[in-house]
Amino acid sequence: MNLDIEDVYLGKQIPSNTKEKEAINFQTKKDKLFPLITTLNNQFPLQKRHTSNILCILDKYLIRKK
Repeated sequence: MNLDIEDVYLGKQIPSNTKEKEAINFQTKKDKLFPLITTLNNQFPLQKRHTSNILCILDKYLIRKK
């Protein structure tokens, strides 16, 4: 199960005592700013680690730009 957003964006869980340092590193690296669409569009995120279903949920209410 993905417990937090770091698990999806960074592909790993971050201990509480290093979250501030990881947040600074994340802000300086532009390549990790946007994860892959397939990472955020997983129908069954509980079956695969480091994924989310946020786009599946938002697609029900919003129309994506092309």
